[in-house]
Amino acid sequence: MKSVFARRLGVFLIGFLLMFLFRLGYGYMTQPNGEVVSTGAFYQQVNSSFELSRKNYAGQKKAIGVGPASVDQRYEKVATLGLVSEMFDEDEAELRRIAKSVKALVQHEQAFGLAGQRHLQIALGVNPDHFDAVIEQLRAIGQPVSFQVNKTDKTNEYRELLARRESLEKSRDNLVTLKSREAELADLIALETRILDLESQIQSLGVSVGEFDSEFEFVTIKLTMREVPAAKVREIGLMTRSKVALEWAVKYYFLLIGAFFMFACASFLSILAMRWLKALAGDGDSKA
Repeated sequence: MKSVFARRLGVFLIGFLLMFLFRLGYGYMTQPNGEVVSTGAFYQQVNSSFELSRKNYAGQKKAIGVGPASVDQRYEKVATLGLVSEMFDEDEAELRRIAKSVKALVQHEQAFGLAGQRHLQIALGVNPDHFDAVIEQLRAIGQPVSFQVNKTDKTNEYRELLARRESLEKSRDNLVTLKSREAELADLIALETRILDLESQIQSLGVSVGEFDSEFEFVTIKLTMREVPAAKVREIGLMTRSKVALEWAVKYYFLLIGAFFMFACASFLSILAMRWLKALAGDGDSKA
């Protein structure tokens, strides 16, 4: 009797040991020591889109058809770049060095967050000739996680501004000529008020047209850089791995034994039921 119990206990322990060793080996395979773990993966989504009130426009000669004719095109070009950085101070210094080397204008800057989780938003106005080179240098900073360039033609908008300004200037000049004629005081006051209103509209349009002037030709680079913790080397001790493996083995081994016990009970009850039904059938036949 004792030998039977000892054999069953041995089978039980061997099964448990096999499951424990299986889980321990699985842990070493899926999470080996010495593997470099980058925490930057937690920040793959960096919001590099932020509002910028200042608009930058650039111009270029664009050919029409196959002939020598060309049009003075005006366009808006905006690049949005998202970065994560494990060396935030060094990368920020490199960013500013690049901007200074091409004489880019810092048109927007916002920094927030504490050390370890800092966030920098900066918008640069860059000469169109330097755009590609600056983008290439900026993408070498930290780890780029998003990048997009949008170019929008603004030629028609520019021409409409010029046409509106010209129309307002003609209206103003016509009203100014009327001031030399004799008229009632109330009419002169109304005329002067109208002239001042036109002057205000012309000045406002002048500001908008001035943004398209060649001396202020820039394209926009909107950059967002977020600080992330440095990558670490994974080192998991044997005690930690053994604890995880033991908890897993206890849980699933007893679940397995429970399932086997339920199956054995169900099989035993099925056999009893079949014998009972067979016995009832035999009694029925003998009475008949």
